[in-house]
Amino acid sequence: MTPWVIGVLVLIVAGVLVVLYRKRLSAQGSTDAEEIDRLAKTGSDLTRVHAIEFLFYFPSRASADEASARLRAEGYKVSIKDDVTGTRCTLRATRSMVPILSELEVLRSKLNELAGREGGLYDGWRAEVVK
Repeated sequence: MTPWVIGVLVLIVAGVLVVLYRKRLSAQGSTDAEEIDRLAKTGSDLTRVHAIEFLFYFPSRASADEASARLRAEGYKVSIKDDVTGTRCTLRATRSMVPILSELEVLRSKLNELAGREGGLYDGWRAEVVK
């Protein structure tokens, strides 16, 4: 293969990866909008403070503890539960806030980054209806 052909193939692969990454980010952002929509449809008053629960999965207790310390420092209430199989930990972080889409999207980015640093996964948020 010539260097020119290899260069073209690298550009094509890079382009595909960029498109896939953008789709992933777009899908994540819509998750926040969908959850806000669910709250609205079930009669929640979106102008009031909600107890929002953010869910994470970590491969070990040590990584969950590290993320927990960072979240507590930012004012979250945190609980960690070991999986029955012992292969992962579930971390739930709760924060009281008004569910505003732009703020939740910023938090999603930060929480994805936090989870990634510890080898974990941020799995989104839920909130109970507030009348």
